[in-house]
Amino acid sequence: MAVEEGKIVAPGDTLGAEEELAPSDNTYLDKGTIRSSIFGKVQISDGRISVVNPGSEIKTIKRGMHVIGTVVADVRSVVFVKIDNVVKANGIEYVAIKDGKIVAERAGRPMGRFGGPPGRNMEEKPPKQCGVGDVIFAKVLFDDPEIYTLGIRDDETGVVYKICELCGSPMQPSRDRHGVLTCTRCKHSETRKISTLYNNISEIQKHLA
Repeated sequence: MAVEEGKIVAPGDTLGAEEELAPSDNTYLDKGTIRSSIFGKVQISDGRISVVNPGSEIKTIKRGMHVIGTVVADVRSVVFVKIDNVVKANGIEYVAIKDGKIVAERAGRPMGRFGGPPGRNMEEKPPKQCGVGDVIFAKVLFDDPEIYTLGIRDDETGVVYKICELCGSPMQPSRDRHGVLTCTRCKHSETRKISTLYNNISEIQKHLA
């Protein structure tokens, strides 16, 4: 059954089956299942389902704001993020006019929420903060001319949604392993810097921009 119109959805959320509706804007097909490709509201019209992010007033995202986006590349010590536009309850739309980057943690630094206590060997490589395909909640640290520099060191920032790379099922924070996401289906696990707002769409919306 398709989700109700007006519902707020996240990237990867199920919207309905291909037999019920035709996929439209900001959606994609996954083995017959229609999923959202962005955070936004569901819109259904003439047998087609889409996800929209309308806004009556448009502003650009600036330093100090919180944003959500999807990791699109991981090159050496820099992670690149495609940032979503943000629509607040007052109708203002904050537009990401460029992409974002996260500079990876250096080896030997305290790892905090993304992997437990600091390694005893200063040459140890810290666990992965985030990876390609992860949806992250981050703070804009610097608004440079060509790219936003993002940070995910605060408790509420970090990975907020992830699909298993092996079977495509949603992953959830492990109950007994700090900083670990486990697939709900195949039990594959990966280390991440996990946000305290993981998969909590309503709370994420309150913190954005």
